[in-house]
Amino acid sequence: MFKDLTLPQWMSLPPLPDWDGLHPFVVHFPIALLLTAPCLVLLAAIAGHRGKGVAVGGLLLMTLGTAGAFVAASTGRAAAELADVLGPAGPVLEEHEELAELTCFVFAALSGLYAILTIAAMFQCAKSKRAPMAVLNVLFLAAYAGATLIVLNTGHLGGRLVHEFGVSIMMPEEKRAVEPSDRPDPMTSEPDAALAPAISDAASSEISSVGVASEEGT
Repeated sequence: MFKDLTLPQWMSLPPLPDWDGLHPFVVHFPIALLLTAPCLVLLAAIAGHRGKGVAVGGLLLMTLGTAGAFVAASTGRAAAELADVLGPAGPVLEEHEELAELTCFVFAALSGLYAILTIAAMFQCAKSKRAPMAVLNVLFLAAYAGATLIVLNTGHLGGRLVHEFGVSIMMPEEKRAVEPSDRPDPMTSEPDAALAPAISDAASSEISSVGVASEEGT
């Protein structure tokens, strides 16, 4: 009953790209996570002893964003090997890669530092003075604000490569999918050599039948 049932194309999974083509799919997630994490850090600092859960959430976002940054940098390096980079786009790509690596290591250090602050806050007594932890959180947020400038400039250079210089990945021939525009048009393309005799015979038979029908009609 359901043997001939076919699902519409939008309900099927698209083909997964290789590692060197995965960069556009993963690069935006770490940016969003890393820029959202300081909001939770600030809320945790304001809430003090009651904001431990919020602090853990901020640390989780920071850790996931840092891990995603490493993945984005790795896929970016793989994509750069296949990229068609000419002229002034070369220095921009080089600076983009350097800032991406710097982003990974800076946020790895910040994540480790905030993990220490979070653990220290968990063991802090509720009645103890909040001033030291508040100062540490303010200093951490100041350092984090400087690190976000690295993220923003890295993303800006990536946007320039694509939208200003038109850098694209030159996929190898064996990895390229057949696009609809590359497929032969059945109305204009010549028939396959193996099918040509059969098509010719069918056309001849059709013409003969039309001729016989015309004679009978006259």
